[in-house]
Amino acid sequence: MIHYFDDIVQPGVTSTRDPLINQRVGVFPNPANDQLNFDFRGTNPSTMVISDLTGRQIFQQRGITSNTLDISGFAPGVYFVTLRDKDNQIISTKKVIKQ
Repeated sequence: MIHYFDDIVQPGVTSTRDPLINQRVGVFPNPANDQLNFDFRGTNPSTMVISDLTGRQIFQQRGITSNTLDISGFAPGVYFVTLRDKDNQIISTKKVIKQ
Protein backbone atom coordinates (compact mmCIF):
# COMPACT_ATOMS: atom_id res chain seq x y z
CA MET A 1 0.00 0.00 0.00
CA ILE A 2 1.29 3.48 -0.88
CA HIS A 3 0.77 6.41 1.50
CA TYR A 4 1.06 10.04 0.42
CA PHE A 5 1.79 12.75 2.97
CA ASP A 6 0.70 16.11 1.59
CA ASP A 7 0.08 18.04 4.80
CA ILE A 8 3.72 18.56 5.72
CA VAL A 9 4.44 21.15 8.38
CA GLN A 10 7.46 23.31 7.69
CA PRO A 11 9.28 24.84 10.69
CA GLY A 12 8.39 28.50 11.11
CA VAL A 13 5.32 28.26 8.90
CA THR A 14 1.98 28.52 10.62
CA SER A 15 -1.14 26.91 9.28
CA THR A 16 -3.91 28.79 7.57
CA ARG A 17 -6.68 30.44 9.55
CA ASP A 18 -9.28 28.35 7.79
CA PRO A 19 -8.23 24.84 6.65
CA LEU A 20 -11.02 24.84 4.05
CA ILE A 21 -9.38 27.77 2.25
CA ASN A 22 -6.19 25.73 1.91
CA GLN A 23 -8.19 22.94 0.27
CA ARG A 24 -9.75 25.35 -2.24
CA VAL A 25 -6.39 26.41 -3.70
CA GLY A 26 -5.17 24.09 -6.44
CA VAL A 27 -1.63 23.71 -7.84
CA PHE A 28 -1.07 21.51 -10.88
CA PRO A 29 0.49 19.57 -12.47
CA ASN A 30 2.26 18.04 -9.52
CA PRO A 31 4.92 16.86 -10.19
CA ALA A 32 5.74 19.56 -12.73
CA ASN A 33 8.48 20.09 -15.29
CA ASP A 34 8.38 23.64 -16.62
CA GLN A 35 5.20 25.36 -15.45
CA LEU A 36 2.90 25.45 -12.43
CA ASN A 37 -0.75 26.36 -12.81
CA PHE A 38 -2.84 27.74 -9.97
CA ASP A 39 -6.55 27.60 -9.30
CA PHE A 40 -7.18 30.20 -6.61
CA ARG A 41 -10.90 29.23 -6.40
CA GLY A 42 -12.19 32.50 -5.01
CA THR A 43 -9.21 33.34 -2.81
CA ASN A 44 -7.32 36.56 -3.40
CA PRO A 45 -3.58 36.00 -2.81
CA SER A 46 -1.33 39.03 -3.00
CA THR A 47 2.05 37.37 -2.38
CA MET A 48 3.57 34.05 -3.42
CA VAL A 49 6.71 32.66 -1.79
CA ILE A 50 8.45 29.47 -2.87
CA SER A 51 10.93 27.85 -0.52
CA ASP A 52 12.95 24.66 -0.58
CA LEU A 53 12.96 21.88 2.01
CA THR A 54 15.45 23.77 4.19
CA GLY A 55 13.11 26.77 4.35
CA ARG A 56 15.33 28.90 2.11
CA GLN A 57 13.23 31.29 0.05
CA ILE A 58 14.05 30.88 -3.63
CA PHE A 59 11.26 32.93 -5.23
CA GLN A 60 8.89 35.70 -4.21
CA GLN A 61 6.23 37.53 -6.20
CA ARG A 62 4.06 40.38 -4.96
CA GLY A 63 0.96 41.43 -6.83
CA ILE A 64 -0.03 38.12 -8.38
CA THR A 65 -1.41 38.79 -11.86
CA SER A 66 -1.21 35.35 -13.47
CA ASN A 67 -2.38 31.81 -12.75
CA THR A 68 0.83 30.32 -14.15
CA LEU A 69 4.46 30.32 -13.07
CA ASP A 70 7.51 29.31 -15.10
CA ILE A 71 9.62 26.96 -12.95
CA SER A 72 11.91 25.71 -15.73
CA GLY A 73 14.90 27.35 -14.00
CA PHE A 74 14.29 25.60 -10.67
CA ALA A 75 16.45 22.62 -9.76
CA PRO A 76 14.59 19.31 -9.47
CA GLY A 77 13.32 18.78 -5.95
CA VAL A 78 10.55 19.42 -3.44
CA TYR A 79 9.31 22.96 -2.82
CA PHE A 80 6.63 24.69 -0.77
CA VAL A 81 4.42 27.35 -2.36
CA THR A 82 2.97 29.71 0.23
CA LEU A 83 0.25 32.18 -0.73
CA ARG A 84 -0.52 35.15 1.52
CA ASP A 85 -3.33 37.69 1.49
CA LYS A 86 -3.02 41.49 1.61
CA ASP A 87 -2.77 41.32 5.44
CA ASN A 88 0.19 38.90 5.12
CA GLN A 89 -1.91 36.03 6.50
CA ILE A 90 -1.23 32.61 4.99
CA ILE A 91 -3.98 31.50 2.63
CA SER A 92 -2.36 28.25 1.58
CA THR A 93 0.87 26.28 1.66
CA LYS A 94 1.22 23.54 -0.93
CA LYS A 95 4.02 21.04 -1.52
CA VAL A 96 5.11 20.76 -5.16
CA ILE A 97 7.66 18.55 -6.86
CA LYS A 98 9.82 19.86 -9.69
CA GLN A 99 11.05 17.06 -11.96
